[in-house]
Amino acid sequence: MTELIEKLSTKTVDHHVEWQPQPALYNQQINPDHIAFLMIDMQERLLPKMADSAEIISNNLKFLQVCALFRLPVIYTEQYPQGLGSTIPEIKEALDKCEAAGCPMLYFSKTRMSVLTANLSLFLRQHNIKQLIVAGIESHVCIYQSCRDILSEGYSIFLPEDMTSSRRTEHKKQALHLLDKLGATVNNLEMLIFDLLQDSKAPNFKACQALIK
Repeated sequence: MTELIEKLSTKTVDHHVEWQPQPALYNQQINPDHIAFLMIDMQERLLPKMADSAEIISNNLKFLQVCALFRLPVIYTEQYPQGLGSTIPEIKEALDKCEAAGCPMLYFSKTRMSVLTANLSLFLRQHNIKQLIVAGIESHVCIYQSCRDILSEGYSIFLPEDMTSSRRTEHKKQALHLLDKLGATVNNLEMLIFDLLQDSKAPNFKACQALIK
């Protein structure tokens, strides 16, 4: 027994363990070089019916300014604009400023609830996009179906709860809950901004900070 104890006490144990990044954790970290903003159906005849519409509009406008600062690719859609109207003027003006700032842009109208179309897939490949920030309306319809389809293609999704809405708040909560279970990262405007910045010495820090004061 004494001999066995001596052998065990002198045995060298290798405590070095090679660290491997966890995919689920990595997918929750924004990479500014491979991310785009997807804004769904912020239209004239839809927005007035949404819960907290003023806040949703305000936060999307703020984030479009962030997109212009970082020159992030921006995609926006309209659901059946002949019947539901165009993107609201203040959002359209902010989109034009993004384009003027050098953001790669994609617009298309649709009739399907999901935005995952051939032209969107092509745009994502052309710009080497692996992550999407998704906002707009309605949370439980076009947002839900779009995110579900995009996640199934292997993209990471960040879903700011204060930049999306439905007519009924409980429908929004249900959609965000289900998308969280499917692997989307549910966050908010401030989390997005600071995750993009990552450092208080970042060149865009003061401009971004001014948007959320």
